[in-house]
Amino acid sequence: MYEIKQSLMTNGKIIEAGSIVDDKAIPKTSIQWLLDQAIIVKVDKKYKEKKLQEIAEAKKQAEAEEE
Repeated sequence: MYEIKQSLMTNGKIIEAGSIVDDKAIPKTSIQWLLDQAIIVKVDKKYKEKKLQEIAEAKKQAEAEEE
């Protein structure tokens, strides 16, 4: 799975930034280049943990600002 960092068009379809797509949504010949350009990011266990931690921290900050 990959997270799309910039909207891109592939196979006549637009994939919006922020989308999570499986490997089949992106042509195999393009994956390495898109990774090198930071247009997509491989979603693995470590990446998921990092994102969940960022969400938890953002939620804490929002709650602290409300007080």
